[in-house]
Amino acid sequence: MMQFPGGPNDARVYHPELEFPFNYMTPDQLRQSAYVPAPAPQPAPIQQAVPAIHPDLDTVSRLQRVEEELARIKTAGTRRERRATRSRRGKENVDADSEADEDGDDEGGRSLRKRPRLQRKTKQKVAGGEKVLSLSKGGLDDEQVATWKELYALMSTQLSESTGTEKARRKKRGHARSSAVSNAAGAVLPTQTPFDFEADVNDKPNVTIINQAAKVIWQELNNPESETTLSFPDVRYTMRDVCEAGKSQFRSWKTTHQKENDAEKLAASVAHGRVTRRNMRRTHLANDRLLAVEEYIQRNSSDPTDLIQAAWMTDQVSDIETEDEEKRVKHLTVMREAAGIKGDGATGGRPQPVWEIIKWAFRSQEMNDVMDELDAIRRDDRAKEKAYLRTPRVNLGRINTGVPEVTVYQMMVDPAWFEEYVKGTELEDELEMFTGKVPGFEAESDEEQQPPSSSPVPGGDGDDFSE
Repeated sequence: MMQFPGGPNDARVYHPELEFPFNYMTPDQLRQSAYVPAPAPQPAPIQQAVPAIHPDLDTVSRLQRVEEELARIKTAGTRRERRATRSRRGKENVDADSEADEDGDDEGGRSLRKRPRLQRKTKQKVAGGEKVLSLSKGGLDDEQVATWKELYALMSTQLSESTGTEKARRKKRGHARSSAVSNAAGAVLPTQTPFDFEADVNDKPNVTIINQAAKVIWQELNNPESETTLSFPDVRYTMRDVCEAGKSQFRSWKTTHQKENDAEKLAASVAHGRVTRRNMRRTHLANDRLLAVEEYIQRNSSDPTDLIQAAWMTDQVSDIETEDEEKRVKHLTVMREAAGIKGDGATGGRPQPVWEIIKWAFRSQEMNDVMDELDAIRRDDRAKEKAYLRTPRVNLGRINTGVPEVTVYQMMVDPAWFEEYVKGTELEDELEMFTGKVPGFEAESDEEQQPPSSSPVPGGDGDDFSE
């Protein structure tokens, strides 16, 4: 059989690191030869990475934390309980359910305990600082009120220049009142940005104008190189106060704008003003009569204080509620003639005002007698004081047949009025009366307490002009 190097029958081993002819040798030949091949390099053994923290240490640490937490729970409770305890300590006002009884049990036998109801205070976001002067005027002193009015006037002037809106003002006597708002398209200059009175004061266009005007006023008042124009420079105010002054002026202009452009809002505003003036005059009349109470007590040994409430006072109106202009003018003429005023009695271009007194028809003759005596006392007092011009009052016989707005005493109600206007109608449910006697009149007999069965003219004879 033929032998060739590297064949299947070749017992030698191929050694590539040896040169020919020594690269094909048997192991014995290799050991006997002078060429001993270097041992093949062995790969280094792979060493496992040593962990940075021994696993046992991590386990020990976790066990230690668990033990510490268990110890805290035993002494102070769970985390939730500790947080609830801290929250209760920080709250002074803690209310309890009204249905929970500390000492009682419910139907199931479980003890009921008070459940604390924490009162949380919400923080109000403040834009531009806190309010100092733009608060209720009852909490401000005279200097603060004066400073607020000056800020309002400055903002009003600045906004008028910035928007072309004229301030509502009353001109001198002899001139007609100017329009409160005048910012039509042709009246606004190119450098002016008019208000959007159809939008709210806090809408972006309007609030941007107000903020810009407030910055101008703020810089002028706080310029160290110029002297302040405020009467009381030591009074503290903030940027927000200046902005609030501008917003107040905007609301005033918006109201006037709505009156001029919306008939319904104009009518509502007129009605609101009429009610406001009526209530003010009622309150003024009640306060005036209270000044005569002491003298009345000395004369009659009775205290009429509880009969003097603004809701029961006579109305004093300067006009009638009607949309008929001819009828309104005619009624004013009758009022002036009854007061003895010739023409319109104009002085300085202004007509002489006249008030018509409209008494409550529900008032009994006894109550009217009390009011008349109080008015007589006040007339005597005014005669001793410095004379002043009072608005003339006239009584044209008109009465208010409505139900009194507040609860009345039996002695105050005229039986004739009740029979004619209330009995058998839905107004009977609206009439509320006290069952007892009037405080201060307890000494009088029941016969004196009962009003007469009829009254010749409900509400009095109308000769008293003091109302």
